[in-house]
Amino acid sequence: MSPRAKQDILVAVVIYAVVGFLFAVTTSLSSDSALLPRMVLTLTAIVNTVDVWYIIAKDKQLRAEGVVESSRLPFGDAKMPMIVFIGSIAYTALFVATDYFIATAIMIVVYMLIEKVKPKWLIIVITVLYLAFIYYLFVVQLSVRLIR
Repeated sequence: MSPRAKQDILVAVVIYAVVGFLFAVTTSLSSDSALLPRMVLTLTAIVNTVDVWYIIAKDKQLRAEGVVESSRLPFGDAKMPMIVFIGSIAYTALFVATDYFIATAIMIVVYMLIEKVKPKWLIIVITVLYLAFIYYLFVVQLSVRLIR
């Protein structure tokens, strides 16, 4: 098995472990509350199984052709997922430190700047309209407390 296939299989095993742990956590929920998380976890396990099957089939095909894939992931392929992951962690930390509206406004602006949205005034308009809509819908109409 190629180093890349071994790496992908290892990631799949970690995903199975996380799904198993989260499935065990749902046992403490009531049956109605646990239904959606269990469905999502089951779907994740199925998709992961299909991915493992695809990895093994692709590895067999490449070995038959005599091609060996590198185990290294090019930085260009990993750059955007890493930015989104780090941004999600930063958003969560900012959300805990401030409130929904401040954290979301900063997140929207930063992601649009990363994606190079032009013209710049459009970033402000989209952010203000989105936050005004959320404020009106949840705070005014539904009386949800989003501001500390």
